[in-house]
Amino acid sequence: MKVAFITGEYPPMRGGIADHVAGLRKALGVLGISSAVLTSTSASGLLQEDDVFPVIRSWGVLSWPLISRTIKRARADLVHLHYQTGAFGLSPAVNLLPLWLKLTVRIPVITTIHDLREPYMFPKAGPLRRLANLILVRASDAVAATNSDDYSRLTEMCAANFWPFATAPRVYPIPLGVEPGPAPTGEADRTRFRKKLGLDADDIVLCYFGMINWSKGVDTLFKSLKSLLDSGIGCRLLMLGESIGSSDTTNASYKDMITSLGFHLGIADKITWTGYLSAEELSQAFCASDICVLPFEDGSSLRRTSLLAALSHRVPVVTTASIASQDSDMDGEFPSLLDGVNCLMVALGDLPEALAAAVRRLKDDPQLRHRLVAGGLEVAEELSWGNAARKTANMYSELLAVREKALAHG
Repeated sequence: MKVAFITGEYPPMRGGIADHVAGLRKALGVLGISSAVLTSTSASGLLQEDDVFPVIRSWGVLSWPLISRTIKRARADLVHLHYQTGAFGLSPAVNLLPLWLKLTVRIPVITTIHDLREPYMFPKAGPLRRLANLILVRASDAVAATNSDDYSRLTEMCAANFWPFATAPRVYPIPLGVEPGPAPTGEADRTRFRKKLGLDADDIVLCYFGMINWSKGVDTLFKSLKSLLDSGIGCRLLMLGESIGSSDTTNASYKDMITSLGFHLGIADKITWTGYLSAEELSQAFCASDICVLPFEDGSSLRRTSLLAALSHRVPVVTTASIASQDSDMDGEFPSLLDGVNCLMVALGDLPEALAAAVRRLKDDPQLRHRLVAGGLEVAEELSWGNAARKTANMYSELLAVREKALAHG
């Protein structure tokens, strides 16, 4: 079996989708499933992997013939599209790609929905943007959801009557994979890592990890840091990793705004921007941190790879309350993010003071910190790459079996 991945990002590009596709490709290889990757020209750089085609300059309609030719060249049995509109430059043409591939390549097309943010078309095009996502979902032969909230929304999209798509694709619950964190380190290593980052031994070190954009709540985080400092708590904030990424052009303007906010609040000297970190450097920075603060504007979710990374690195997490229902009928397909069990949650409407209060509470309660770390590790262990690969492989096998049956009956 061979699958052709279509992704707007792939290493050496930096972003959550790039890391996910690379990790999934490796895990599927262990199961004997080969793959090719069709991605942006920005991924050409230092790339030295077989069957990787960084050939797409722009993801508009004009790229479609090249996409079809490349998939045929790869001799794939099915196509797996990893959809996050920001990774494709917000192009709505990607939403129509499954239709085109059904006409030209004629093999099953699977779409993993990494988020349901709508593509950009033109001002006041809201209904058309929603229609673009609906077409993407209904034109696919199968759809994979990475979390319970998206699973519910995708199920609703597939249940609705939508001409001319009489047959709805099956929605598969397939959580993201996460790399296991390193073994616990001693106090001497922690002190050394702190010194390397210019941190004092008695600092309360908060950290944030991931790209920054309008949905991440970094402005709220900065205001909470200001509140903590004003109350006499000696805090430092580490902004870990690449902050802008390779695909979403709106990230740069948001970072400019955030940087200005830091100076305006008078806290810029308490914030350290690390820039890109290797896996080893990231683990060291997490080890140097006391609390990870991730105030997502749309609530915490298992689609947030930055949250999963923090949980796997034994760092207690303060985040915003999930908007997903925790009593879904998913039969354990997705682990639950639970307040006080594996993270400390703050209601979306109570920011930023409630975020600062949660940090104070966690700072003063070592038992709660230990409980959250243990609970976070349990979540991370459920989200292994092996588990993600097995569920993905089962989805592939089911689709190919359906296709073979259809071909046999003419």
